Amino acid sequence: MKELPKSVGNLKHLCYLNLSYTSIERLPNSPCTLYNLQTLLLSECESLTKLPSKMWRLVNLRHLDIVKTNLEEMPLHMGKLRNLRSLTTFVVSKHNRSNIKELGELLHLSGALSILNLQNVQHARDAMEVNLKDKRHLYELVLEWGHDKDSSENEINVLEHLCPHSKLESLTIENYGGARFPKWLQDCSFSNMVHIRLANCKYCYSWPPLGDLPNLKKLFVEGFHVVSHVNREFYGGASSAVKPFRSLEILSFKNMPEWQEWFLFEGKDEDEGGVFYNLQKLCIIKCPKLSIGLPNHLPALMTLQIEDCPQLVASVPRSPNLSELQLSNCDELLLKELPPRLYRLVVGEGRILQSFVELMMSMSIPGGGLPTTLKTLSIQGTYLLPRRQYYPSLEELGIKGGFDSLWCFPLEFYPKLKSLIVFGSESLESLSVSEGSHRDLISLTSLSIFDCPTLSVRKSYLYVYIIYI
Repeated sequence: MKELPKSVGNLKHLCYLNLSYTSIERLPNSPCTLYNLQTLLLSECESLTKLPSKMWRLVNLRHLDIVKTNLEEMPLHMGKLRNLRSLTTFVVSKHNRSNIKELGELLHLSGALSILNLQNVQHARDAMEVNLKDKRHLYELVLEWGHDKDSSENEINVLEHLCPHSKLESLTIENYGGARFPKWLQDCSFSNMVHIRLANCKYCYSWPPLGDLPNLKKLFVEGFHVVSHVNREFYGGASSAVKPFRSLEILSFKNMPEWQEWFLFEGKDEDEGGVFYNLQKLCIIKCPKLSIGLPNHLPALMTLQIEDCPQLVASVPRSPNLSELQLSNCDELLLKELPPRLYRLVVGEGRILQSFVELMMSMSIPGGGLPTTLKTLSIQGTYLLPRRQYYPSLEELGIKGGFDSLWCFPLEFYPKLKSLIVFGSESLESLSVSEGSHRDLISLTSLSIFDCPTLSVRKSYLYVYIIYI
């Protein structure tokens, strides 16, 4: 549906209207006579660019969902919808038509709110009138600028005035062009904060003291282009009695081209001061200059992802719970052993792949072998699998290789294999299975082979077996 019929305005008693996931492009003014309408849902109407100009007439509207639409601006007088309880998104107009001050009139907003195109706020005092501090029932806040330009003092002042209440649980700041974060983000009074995402704050050169937030569980940092060090201020003013990041479970750094060193918190004990004690997932992606500072004592770590960090000199942290490893293009990273509870392993290109192959070769001695918990293995790059190595636990195997990576794949060494994907192996000539072993391949349900021009199948019954699955 691309258009809403004008006759919908005759449904005077309508209180609920759901147009989500439709192809509607514009709403006519006719629904604005539905004075009893309380809920209007337009979620993921990606073609929708405008709301009705007389929307302010919907005086009983309580819920307006416009998530994942492409609205260019809000209609005038949104502040008159004083019964609104939930407004998912407010798009600031470029020509000052939909002024951010309108949000100040909506006293009962609750749930999640995203304020977009903040670059269009011309006067910082307008942001002050939003009164986010008084909207105590908001639990999630997204503040997003829609451009990429040089650092602006106005943006610093706008963000300073958009201070939320202290009970906020989730905060996202995206495309912020200021050189520093506001003072309110340095306040450890946000005791309910569990999720923070700071994305594409390209000109910020310093960190807010996020380690002081006692209940922070998820922290995502992305696109800081001038930061060269993650230092003491990142951990806050925590004392030896109160450890920084004591509740953090997920930590992700991504696309930080100038980051060189990660200062590790120093405590009295040998456990790096007990910081990141509850960390379960650590991701470091596209940080090409990072060379020093990977934490080593992460007792709760379950997932580690390091990609495109070619200068990082460190060893894979030892953790009894580590079950998922994703390593790619991190040539200086040492892989000394495979964790005993490893469930999923992804090894990409670079020297780390060579380390993995050498480790597998050493495991081929009597008593050695891959962890029996390993179910999924994905390999990318030029390599040669150790011959006569048995893989009794593997269920999923993906191979993406170069010219010399693989020429014969012996299926009988993978008795529990359910899925096999081979891509771009120009030297792969055959899938082989020894006489009588094909009856043991009862688990194989998916076989995908792409761009392997020299492949042939040695045993005809294997071909029949795959066809009839």
